[in-house]
Amino acid sequence: MNKNVIGFMAVSLAITLGSGLTYANVGFTDIQGTYGEAEIRSLQERSIVRGIGNGEFKPESSLSTAEAVQLIAGGLKSISSDKKEELKLEGETVEMYSEVWLEGWYADAFIDFNDNGLSVPAELTPSSSITKEQYTALLIDMIEKYAGLPLINIKPEEISDADDITPAYQGAIQRSLVWDITELDDKLNFSPRAEITRAEASVMLFHALEFLSKHPYRH
Repeated sequence: MNKNVIGFMAVSLAITLGSGLTYANVGFTDIQGTYGEAEIRSLQERSIVRGIGNGEFKPESSLSTAEAVQLIAGGLKSISSDKKEELKLEGETVEMYSEVWLEGWYADAFIDFNDNGLSVPAELTPSSSITKEQYTALLIDMIEKYAGLPLINIKPEEISDADDITPAYQGAIQRSLVWDITELDDKLNFSPRAEITRAEASVMLFHALEFLSKHPYRH
């Protein structure tokens, strides 16, 4: 092979490898000064969150259900618990779900999600947006399966827009507030029906994993 060609290939390979390492070290380029920057960077360092390409995270973009499943599945991999094997034995088989969940880029994340004892509400599809209350319910389900929960009486928080909360999610939302997974705004609103952003979802997952680390499951 021509020496010039070999030299060009070697230089190209070095640049490619160098670019990859630089990209991984620099992190997301569009989250500086945004809500949840520290939490997002922490999750990225642990390979829990992913960007959308070109070094971008798009923190203000709405989260799809498929992205929510991928995000939580990534968080589950960081949990060390002997309860995982128990839940795998109890979990539903993936054949019970629509094939739409098993054919896309999110299939592996969905299977991990299911294998860890979690399930996606039937009304949600991979491409549908997910609301704050729906995402909160998924996180609380994860916590209740994997945490050694303290036996305390939960004093309900006063929520200004409580009438907007779907009744089935009320308990999960109250627990998320008491466990510091979520918080109300300055007007005591939860905004349950709002589409959750990628930044908000990441911050909530960060706090959920922090809670789990402080309340490990024990037999």
